[in-house]
Amino acid sequence: MLAAEHAGRLLAVVLCVALLLERLSVNRLVSGLYALLQPFERFGLPTERLAVRLMLVLRYVETVPRGGWQGWLDDDIDLDGDFAEPVVIGRECLAGREIALLVLLAAGGMMWLGVWR
Repeated sequence: MLAAEHAGRLLAVVLCVALLLERLSVNRLVSGLYALLQPFERFGLPTERLAVRLMLVLRYVETVPRGGWQGWLDDDIDLDGDFAEPVVIGRECLAGREIALLVLLAAGGMMWLGVWR
C-alpha cells in the first residue's frame, strides 16, 4: 500500500511537470520559478544563478546532438555555437491573487502538518 502511495505521488508530480511544459514556454516557466524563489534571496539563495543555470540546462536538453541520444554519452561533445545567443530571463510579477493563493497554500500546508491550528 505504501509503494502504491509513493507511485501515485510520483505520477502526480510527473503529470504536473508535463502539463507545465506543455502549456508554458521555457522562458515563461523559468521566469515563473524565478518569481516564486525571489523571497528566498533574503536567506542567501542565488535565484538569478539558479534561473540562468536552469535555462541553460533546458536549452541544452532541447537540442538534439549528432547521433541522437548516444551523442550525449560521447566525451567529444562539439558545441557548434548553438549557445551563442544570450540567455534572457523575464521578470514575472506576482499579482495579488497569486500572493493570496500562496498564503492560503502555506497556511493549509502548516495546518496539514500540524504546525498551526
